[in-house]
Amino acid sequence: MERFFSIALVTAALVAVTATLSDNALADKNRDAHCRELAGKIRKIEARMRQPYTAAQGTRLSARLRELKRERYRRCRW
Repeated sequence: MERFFSIALVTAALVAVTATLSDNALADKNRDAHCRELAGKIRKIEARMRQPYTAAQGTRLSARLRELKRERYRRCRW
């Protein structure tokens, strides 16, 4: 009976570890996709800032660029 519980415990532990690894792999894929999306948004704003714009537009673009870069720094460091 004791051996049965040991085997059950080991099996449960293996299932938990496998699930955690799967979740981590999925999280990495999601993070990678999110980081690529952020990079695209940053490139788009930087390209827009190379074109003529008003002072008000420049203020908004700079603020948005700062937000995106801050998020990229927090979420996309390896």
